[in-house]
Amino acid sequence: MAGEEKGHAIGIDLGTTYSCVAVWQNGHVEIIVNDQGNGTTPSLVAFTNTQRFVMQHLTRSSGTPVTPSLMRRGKEKQFAAEEVSSMVLGKMREIAESFLVSTVKNAVVTVPAYFSDSQRQATKNAGATAGLNVMRIINEPTAASIAYGLDKKAGWDANMDVTSVHDVVLSGGSSRIPKVQELLQNIFKRKELCKSINPDEAVAYGAAVEAAVLSGNENGKLQETFRSWMSPLYHLV
Repeated sequence: MAGEEKGHAIGIDLGTTYSCVAVWQNGHVEIIVNDQGNGTTPSLVAFTNTQRFVMQHLTRSSGTPVTPSLMRRGKEKQFAAEEVSSMVLGKMREIAESFLVSTVKNAVVTVPAYFSDSQRQATKNAGATAGLNVMRIINEPTAASIAYGLDKKAGWDANMDVTSVHDVVLSGGSSRIPKVQELLQNIFKRKELCKSINPDEAVAYGAAVEAAVLSGNENGKLQETFRSWMSPLYHLV
C-alpha cells in the first residue's frame, strides 16, 4: 500500500471523542483505518501495570471519557491533557505507519476553533512527544472546508451574515442528528447542507490535503486549486 512518495505527511483530526488520520497518496486522500477496521479511533487511553492502550470502547455509561489515571505502588498518578494527547497522537502515527509501511514524521493536526494559543502550543508539544513534527495546527472548521474545496466558511467565526454564506459544511458525528440538520437549515435559510464526505472523516481529510501541500507530496496536483481557495481561510486558522 505504500506509494512512491518520500516522507509521507499525514493529517490528524485529534478529536475530544474520536480521532482520525488520513494521508494524500496516489492522487487522492486515504482515510486510514485502525487495526479494528475503523476509520476513527476513540481518543481514550487505558493503563495496566505495565502497558497503556488507546482504547476502542472505554466510556462511562454517560458517554463521557474516563479520567486517565494509573495506580502504581499504591499511589495514583493523574495525567495532564497534553500527556494523553501525545499518547493518542502516537497511536495515530502508528496506525499511519502500519498502513504506509514507512516511518511518518510530519503531520498537520486539527484543534477546535475555540482553542487558545496555549492550548494550540500544548497540542504541538504533544505531537513532538509522540515523535511528530507538527507542520501546522489548523482549526477543525477550516480543515472541513478544505475537504470540500470551498472558498468560504459557514458560521460566526468568519463574522459573516448568514445571507452571505454560500455553502454549509457538516463535520463530526452530531451533524448526523436530523434535528441538528433541521436547525442548521433554518439558520441558513433552507440552504442545502454539504454532506458528501463522511462527517467523521471530513476534518482529517482536509488536514491530509494541507499536509500534502506543505510537504510537497501532492506532486503539483493540488497546488493551483489549493492556493486559490486557501487564502480566505487562513484568517480562521
